Amino acid sequence: MIRFKILIVLRLIGLIALGLGIKTMLQAPTLILAPQFLVLLCTPILIVVSLAVGFGLKRGLKSSWHTLTFTATLETLVCGIFYFSLHRSNEQIEIQLDTKVKST
Repeated sequence: MIRFKILIVLRLIGLIALGLGIKTMLQAPTLILAPQFLVLLCTPILIVVSLAVGFGLKRGLKSSWHTLTFTATLETLVCGIFYFSLHRSNEQIEIQLDTKVKST
């Protein structure tokens, strides 16, 4: 029973992370194409690759967990990394010292 709840929670977290990733892609600054194009291109690729790797992990680990659980976990990792890489702090502090001595 507890295993079933853990699987449901992992899948729910994967869906929330995918939604957060889509929202982040829509807010990402792009140079040429619209952000919607980024979502339409990257989201299906992410889902297909996550499904393939999740299936491979399930087979490789000989796990009894469902493939969607591994898929959701991979989506959470990828979307989390994308979110944090886009929203990291880019502020820099510049300190300038006046080295010239004024003579009177």
